Amino acid sequence: MSLSPDFSRPQLVAVPSVCHLCGAPATAGVTTVLHPSGGPPRHLALCMPCDSGRPGRGRTDLGPADDLWWVLTRDAEALRGAFASGEWVPYPSELAFAEALALAAWSEDAIRAAQRAAPRGRLALLLDNLALVLRFTPGHDPAFTPVRRLVDVLANAARDDW
Repeated sequence: MSLSPDFSRPQLVAVPSVCHLCGAPATAGVTTVLHPSGGPPRHLALCMPCDSGRPGRGRTDLGPADDLWWVLTRDAEALRGAFASGEWVPYPSELAFAEALALAAWSEDAIRAAQRAAPRGRLALLLDNLALVLRFTPGHDPAFTPVRRLVDVLANAARDDW
């Protein structure tokens, strides 16, 4: 009788769960339920930052704004990092637009109206996802902190240029 492993048979391996939203390692015990339009509900794992930062935090189900929120957050943080490193230099019209956006009350209708007046550039690309998340989440929600941080940084840069 051999005690060496039999590699010809499939082996079961424990795979750590990953966050459904960001792909980071999931936090043990933090799950949510996805109710797809077709098929049975599925339990999904989340990491602690996604669970506590998403618009649907506190709910046991994944809301329609949660996936869009993660994309919006990721893009806003990447854009803020690119600005801070000098990799992205916004046009003066983008800085002026950010200054106006920082002072505006955020709602889906207000952001849709701002989109029509937005100058072309990387900041304008965020507005579509922002408006969609605002359809399900009030503008003062802490879920928008990364986007507000980006807008505030750009608005301060606009003020510094004057």
